Amino acid sequence: MVVLTALSLGYEIGRAIKYVGGSIKNVDALFKEAKKMDAILVFDQASVLFSSSLPSSQHTLNERNAVLYQINKFPGVVVLICDKIEDLDYSLFRRINFVLEFGLPEEETRERLWRRLIPDQVPLGDDVDLTLLAHRFHFTGGNIMNAIVRAAERASLRQGDGEEPRRIGMADLLLAAEEEARHLAKVALPFYKTLYM
Repeated sequence: MVVLTALSLGYEIGRAIKYVGGSIKNVDALFKEAKKMDAILVFDQASVLFSSSLPSSQHTLNERNAVLYQINKFPGVVVLICDKIEDLDYSLFRRINFVLEFGLPEEETRERLWRRLIPDQVPLGDDVDLTLLAHRFHFTGGNIMNAIVRAAERASLRQGDGEEPRRIGMADLLLAAEEEARHLAKVALPFYKTLYM
């Protein structure tokens, strides 16, 4: 949802999106290219780079400082995406003009996400009930995608009878969604702990 919002922003103001996930090899080149393209810079998983609670190596600190310096100089729009804003380093907030918090999608939206994120060419079993999945699992779009990928992997490893495609069944989706819910509860998101633990 957040990445889609950044894409929509780019569309509305007529700018390309320069997506950055994980670590950055050359910070100066990244910002120079974004400036040249007049692009919106989108840092996904910003908490990996800007977390105050994660242990930092000297390399990570240097990378963080280089990015902070470039954000200060950058004339364009920078979007930082993170799961938990409370984990971000305080020094980052001096450089942020707006903070938008996205809550979990409502049940109806979750059902639409389940329907849209499963590609049309993926064979589904007749027993699949996406309404039930949306009701039972209070997931973000990313969590839903993770569950779909897990279910597809499980179905693809199952022995098929040659001609018949390996269909994703409700059992595959339920098991994958339960695994995703357990993962969320382990990473200490209080809301998920109350739902799934």
